[in-house]
Amino acid sequence: MTDEQTNLLEEGARIMEEAGTSLIRLSSNLRNRIDEINGTPHPENVTTEQEEE
Repeated sequence: MTDEQTNLLEEGARIMEEAGTSLIRLSSNLRNRIDEINGTPHPENVTTEQEEE
């Protein structure tokens, strides 16, 4: 495998990891919003700023 191929694979892995983190944050925010609308907040759905970083 060439250095260019390795670099492309590493960049792809980094992008997928960032996308996964964004999806987790979005999912948590959506659950929190649904709970807020229903008037039933659940602590396990609360994401702290530290967890998001």
